[in-house]
Amino acid sequence: MQQNMVECQKFLTELEHYEAAKSQELEKFKAEQNQENKLLKEQIAKLAEDKKALEERNKSLQERNKSISKKHKDDLEKFGKMLKDADKQFVEVAMQIKKLAEEKELREKELDELKATAQAIIDMVDPPEEEAAQGKILLERLQGAPQKIVKYLSDTSRQYVSHVLGLVKSYWP
Repeated sequence: MQQNMVECQKFLTELEHYEAAKSQELEKFKAEQNQENKLLKEQIAKLAEDKKALEERNKSLQERNKSISKKHKDDLEKFGKMLKDADKQFVEVAMQIKKLAEEKELREKELDELKATAQAIIDMVDPPEEEAAQGKILLERLQGAPQKIVKYLSDTSRQYVSHVLGLVKSYWP
């Protein structure tokens, strides 16, 4: 029995040591858990701060995006209006060009008719006789036409006057 008692005491001592060791391990484990909890709480707090900063940045970026979108929308509307105005102006200018081209053709036709008429008149007043006359342009010949007409009229008048004087002289005693 004594031996059982000694064994019991030994067992109780071992059990106390085991409990003390387990208690120390448990305290150590609790300390580690507290340390990990503290680190996790710090990380959670840091993540919360980061989240708040990111939310603020996201909000500012969304506001910036809205303002940029509005600006671009306004610019698009402005450029759309400018494009419509440019299209209208293009149509107007194209119509003006067409009208001017028609007027140009009419003027060219009229100029050709005037040249032909002037050439016919010049050929009657100053028939091309020599190579020198052919070398002159129509304008130079037109500018000289009044003098040719005056010369023709004065030559013709002189001839008639001479002829009439000759007739008067022949009938005069």
